Amino acid sequence: MAYTTVRKAIGAAETAVTLTHEDQGVINVADLAADCVFTLPSAAAGLTFEFVYAGVTTDTADWSIDAGSDTNFMVGGLLWQIGAGAAEFLGPDGNSNSKLSIVVPEPGTRVEVYCDGTNWVVSGLVVAATTPAFADQ
Repeated sequence: MAYTTVRKAIGAAETAVTLTHEDQGVINVADLAADCVFTLPSAAAGLTFEFVYAGVTTDTADWSIDAGSDTNFMVGGLLWQIGAGAAEFLGPDGNSNSKLSIVVPEPGTRVEVYCDGTNWVVSGLVVAATTPAFADQ
């Protein structure tokens, strides 16, 4: 998919970014100094958002991607990798997990969420020492 809009460098001190339907297709490029919650808009078919870590060393901040409601939960999954080790698949429970937490991502972290009209399909690669976690509201 070709993206035409880039939200360059989410402000390093940002702690909350609320995405809207108009932000559809935005690549959120982040190198944060504080933990940040990315709140997805209400579910609508075809919405796609991408989150990319832009640093050159391990980030000092955590990311949370929040769908806002366990009714619009996450499906799909991620590959999680620690350094040069083998990648491992991680997925949500498929019935209520609407939050994704990524603790201090490292270079190479790239997560995409796509809405099928009800749920958010998650895919991507998280490079981090700590296992990413899916959770309910």
